[in-house]
Amino acid sequence: MDFFADYILIILLLPLLCFFIILTGILFKLKQSNKINFFLSSLSTITGLLFLFALLKGISNPSEFYIVKNFFPNINFGVALNSLSIIFASVFLLISLIIQIYSHGFMKNKENYNICLLGQSIYNFLFLGLILAPNFIQFLIFEILGLISVYYFIKFFSKQDNPLYPLVNSTCIILCFFYFLMKFRSLFPEVCLKYVLAAGIIISLF
Repeated sequence: MDFFADYILIILLLPLLCFFIILTGILFKLKQSNKINFFLSSLSTITGLLFLFALLKGISNPSEFYIVKNFFPNINFGVALNSLSIIFASVFLLISLIIQIYSHGFMKNKENYNICLLGQSIYNFLFLGLILAPNFIQFLIFEILGLISVYYFIKFFSKQDNPLYPLVNSTCIILCFFYFLMKFRSLFPEVCLKYVLAAGIIISLF
């Protein structure tokens, strides 16, 4: 368990690495294999799941388990792990893996498949950073960047006449969740508010 806890930042860095590998190929018009890009993207998701499952299995006392790992010393920017965040992140990655496998079946022979994998990789990075944020500032940063990336991803593939439709849809639902949290915040423990808001953001994307 100590190994997985010490190197937990890998689950954030791997999808980011996949994003830059695919982006480099697209920008410099390099010949890329759809199968290799799919393998890299899926491997980053599976690795994250294995790390989270290993941590979850090794927790002896869920109520006292709490780990913070930062990217830089003396800067509170990284991941915060407790039993709830691990479960939430595991469910997210499992759904993401299912989407990656499902989309590969009908997208693998299309020209814009690498754009799809690019969106999936940055989506995984940003929303994992949102779920595992150790502070509310990082949560908001990853939330805003995540919504922007999802907006352009949906806009690229959307057949809607109005390209603002996905942005308006997401924004309205998130505002509803903010209103819900502010009105009924006394009903929730403070630690749960972040996950309720994260759930609202994810729901707004579908």
